[in-house]
Amino acid sequence: MQAQDTAELETGQEAPVAEGALVSPKNQIRRVDRTCSSFKILRGRMVKTTCLLLLIIGCSKAMNEENYPVTESEVLNNFIRLAPVQYINLDSLSTVHIELSEEDLIFNSENLDMNSLIGWMMYSITTDDAFYVFEKSDKNIIQINFDGQITKTVAANGRGPGEVLSVSSMAKNSSNIFVADRANARINIYNHDFKLEKTLASFMVEDISVNEEYIAYNEVTYQGIKTSGMVTIAKLSSPQDSIAKVMPKIIPDGMQPMVFNSVSFDMNNKNEIAASSDHLPWISLFDSNFLIERTLIFESSDFDNRNLVELKIHPADPNNKAGVGGAFIMDNFKYLDDGSLIINDNDGIIYLRRNKDRSYEAVAKYVVDYPRSEKSFWVGSLDVSDLENIKASNWYYLFQFKLPE
Repeated sequence: MQAQDTAELETGQEAPVAEGALVSPKNQIRRVDRTCSSFKILRGRMVKTTCLLLLIIGCSKAMNEENYPVTESEVLNNFIRLAPVQYINLDSLSTVHIELSEEDLIFNSENLDMNSLIGWMMYSITTDDAFYVFEKSDKNIIQINFDGQITKTVAANGRGPGEVLSVSSMAKNSSNIFVADRANARINIYNHDFKLEKTLASFMVEDISVNEEYIAYNEVTYQGIKTSGMVTIAKLSSPQDSIAKVMPKIIPDGMQPMVFNSVSFDMNNKNEIAASSDHLPWISLFDSNFLIERTLIFESSDFDNRNLVELKIHPADPNNKAGVGGAFIMDNFKYLDDGSLIINDNDGIIYLRRNKDRSYEAVAKYVVDYPRSEKSFWVGSLDVSDLENIKASNWYYLFQFKLPE
C-alpha cells in the first residue's frame, strides 16, 4: 500500500495493484469512480445496482478518512493515512487490582545489609534461572536468582570486553542476551549464562528488540535521520545492513519539540512490530513485512491531567525550553506473538487483545500494588512470557504476577 500510494503521488497515475494487496481509502474511491464510469456503456438493472453498491462502499471508506487526526506535522499526517486507525477509549475499562503477596516478591533491595547495598535497578531481564539487573550505583550488571539472592556480578563497569558503562536497553531471544551500552557505543551479546559471545561495535543505540531472526534498534541521535526511519530492522546475521526502517521522524532538524522523535518499540517472534512516539498516545503496528497495518489512538480523560507536550512545531531556541520536556505516554509495552499488547501506563497495565480481523479490544486495566512497601510502588521493566507468567521490576523490587482474564 505504501509503495502504491507513493507511485500515484509521484506520477499522478494509478499504480497497479497486486492480487490481495491493501488499497488506501483514497485510491478505493478513485477506482470506484472509474469503475462506475465504465458501466455507463452497459445496460441492465443488475449492472446499475452493482455500480450503486460500489459507490456506497467507496463513499463510506472515503468518509472514514475524517477519522484520521490532523497534526502540525505533515510527515505524521501522511504516515497515519497509510493504514486504518482505531480509537480506543480507556475511560470505560474496568480496573482490576492485583495485590502482591510475599511469595510474589522475589527481591527487595530495602532488606539488604550495608555490605550488600546496590543502587536503583534501572533495567532487568530474566532467563529460566535468574534476573540480570543493571544497577545505578556501581553501574554494573548483577545476577539475582529466583530465591532473591545476589549471586555475582556478570558485567563489571568499564570499557573492557563484556564490561558496560551506561546501559540503555536489554533484550533477549532463546539463545542470547543483548545489552545496549551507549557510552561504549556498542551492543554486547551474551549467552544465557552471561558469557560474552560477541560485541557489535559502533552501535550507539537507545533501545533494542530482538527475536530469533531480526534485531530492531534506534540510534541515540536524531540529527540527519531521514523522514522515515527512526527504527532500523536488520538480520541478526548482519546487523549493520538495514533491511527496513519504520516510524517517521516527526520533527525536522533545527525545530522543536524534538522529544516527539523519541520512539519506543517491541518486536515479537512473528516479526511484527509495535512502535510509538514516546509523547503521543498512539501505537502503530507493523506486519511481518514491516509495513504499517494499523495505528491505535488512545483516548482518556486522564490525559488532561498529565504534563503532555503539545505538538506545535517551532524553530529551536536555546533560550526557550518550552515544549522540550513533558510526560512520557505509551512508551513501555510488550507485543506478544498472538498480537496482544501489554501496555505499562502510569495509571496501570492495559491489556489489549487482537481479534481475528486484527482489530483490537481493550480487556481491562490492572493496578499492581505491594501494600507492605515503604516506598511508592510501580511497575517498571516487564518480561512477559504469557499472561500467567510476568516478571517485572522497579528501582527497589523484583516481582512476579499474572493477569487474570
